[in-house]
Amino acid sequence: MDKLVYASDLDQTLIFSRRFLNVHQSEGDFVCVERRDDTELSYMDREVQTNLKCLAEDSRVIFIPATTRDLMRYNRVKLWQGAAPEYAIVSNGGFILHNDEPIPEWSEIVTSAIDHTSCKEITRYFETKFKTRSTEVEFVDSIFLLCKLDDVSEFDAAAAELNEIYSDWQFERQGHKCLAIPANVTKGSALKWLCENILNPQYVVTSGDGALDLQMLEYGDYAFIPDTSPLRPMNVQVAAGGARSALKTMDFIEKRLGEIFLL
Repeated sequence: MDKLVYASDLDQTLIFSRRFLNVHQSEGDFVCVERRDDTELSYMDREVQTNLKCLAEDSRVIFIPATTRDLMRYNRVKLWQGAAPEYAIVSNGGFILHNDEPIPEWSEIVTSAIDHTSCKEITRYFETKFKTRSTEVEFVDSIFLLCKLDDVSEFDAAAAELNEIYSDWQFERQGHKCLAIPANVTKGSALKWLCENILNPQYVVTSGDGALDLQMLEYGDYAFIPDTSPLRPMNVQVAAGGARSALKTMDFIEKRLGEIFLL
């Protein structure tokens, strides 16, 4: 049977912090999908949740969450009641999960791509140059580096120098989180490998909101970015609706499924 893959970023594409919802004055019936102990962390619009679960249970569709979250933080997210998606891309492409277990073949490819000498040098750079670190430099899932800064201008000022010295790494900031990620470890490369080596779908639909989603968006036959994102990449459709913009993407998928299976 022909399949359609729907690969989507999580944070600020499907799920949202309370702060994001307040800043964007988001209207909707939002349900908590992530907790740490008794603290609610992330929310999803209830209609988005219902439609996404129905879509994921459609035998013609393979839904793949694709996130920069590490394994621990991904596992905190419960998109709906019941079984988690069969496949997931986590740690920015560092792992491809199948039934919650990393696929060994992909993990071997990623491990061989990480330059540990550069990793140690960048760690020292972060530790010595960034004076307002509020956390230690973390080697997340042995894939990428992460630290938090109180004064993010330190990172912004250093980004050009870091990119010049370490051209095989990408340096991105998400709020106060500063990341250094091997340039060939991406959500897009993981999705491409999964589709071409295991899934072989007829169509791929992707959605995401940030710079770390761009390669994945480029890989999709159809790609969507929420209207709350400042990015406007070429050949990517802007989905209106803010925290409910995923409804537009899923409406498109439903229509596309009807066309595919009428052929």
